[in-house]
Amino acid sequence: MQKILGSKRNIFLFCAPAALLFFTLVIYPIFYIFYLAFQKTDGISFSEFAGWNNYRQVFTEGYFANANWKSLGLAIFATFGIAILGTLIAFLTCGLKSRIQKFYKTAYLIPFVLSISVISQLWLSIYHTEWGVLNKLLDFFHLSSLKTSWLSDQKTAMICVAIVGMWWVLGMTILLVYTGIMAVPESYYEAAKIDGANFLQISRYITLPLCKNIIKTCIIINTIGGFYTFPQVYVMTKGGPGDLTMTVMMLIYREAFSNSRLGLSCAIASITILESIVILAVINFLIRDQEVEF
Repeated sequence: MQKILGSKRNIFLFCAPAALLFFTLVIYPIFYIFYLAFQKTDGISFSEFAGWNNYRQVFTEGYFANANWKSLGLAIFATFGIAILGTLIAFLTCGLKSRIQKFYKTAYLIPFVLSISVISQLWLSIYHTEWGVLNKLLDFFHLSSLKTSWLSDQKTAMICVAIVGMWWVLGMTILLVYTGIMAVPESYYEAAKIDGANFLQISRYITLPLCKNIIKTCIIINTIGGFYTFPQVYVMTKGGPGDLTMTVMMLIYREAFSNSRLGLSCAIASITILESIVILAVINFLIRDQEVEF
């Protein structure tokens, strides 16, 4: 085995299939997006070189800025609403009895097992203006003054869409953090308790530092997932009414397949890729790896 792995030729042969798949499915499409961003094409007819016209159109017309701010808002909401809330629930779950923990671990996964399309249809029946569960509950508790058209009201539309995605993936975040907490050696907690540390001190100086990489992964997944929100918007509102719930992903879809402006769509997609890189860089900077001392 050492002779096989010691040869650079063998290492290259072993890595070649995975590298080829990565280049074909990830690297090449990204470069092709940037190429099409400089073309005027509908994806079917021959393309025409457009230079910077697509980018100029993106920034001069206001629809991209509107969709981009909504997507960034969803990313921030996902970070605080899912990553932080999921971490808190995971800490609380670890303090329960083992039998109750098993019940909650199963319950957390139920939404994530379902398709996001099914989840969106489920929440449509909750938000519906006439026969939706939410408005019916408000009637039942004599709070009819709070009733509204949840998915067409400017104040509530994006929040309602964000709650759907949050409800769907919250369980996965909880279980990831829960697994990290349970992986911390029990001897660390016993030593801290002997030294007189309380629950908050143990959580701050032992659990959180040792689970930082898992929490960081959850933050990255949820932030990028919020920024790339598409399925629930497509199923529930189609970006409407008007552009009220239009996200960047929905805008890319609309320009490419509804308006047949693939070049403009790729220009928006390329900007989104660069924004994603910046977001990841900021998260990595804020949550830097540091050596944990005991």
